Amino acid sequence: MRALLIAMAAGIALSGCVTSEQVDKTNLKIQSGLADACPKLEAAHNAFLLSGIFINYPQKVIETERQAYAGVRSICVDPASVTLQSSVTKVLRAIEDIKAAKSGG
Repeated sequence: MRALLIAMAAGIALSGCVTSEQVDKTNLKIQSGLADACPKLEAAHNAFLLSGIFINYPQKVIETERQAYAGVRSICVDPASVTLQSSVTKVLRAIEDIKAAKSGG
């Protein structure tokens, strides 16, 4: 318990060491990375759809891809709105959507 309290105190103390300039730089890196990754997501999704013309995918595979794509796509709707603060929540939601898609739920 004592170690937990020390870790919490250290976390609170260190959080004050991050400047708004550092946060802004990190936000720009996140948004820049999304600007690069999101078109690749679209290309992969479109390739899957195109391959469906030639490959008779089982309905479960189609549904899984659709759900996973929707989960990750939610991050790409507005990359400029994704910040250091919001990225953790958005990524965790996308991961949960992908897990649900993989498990068929």
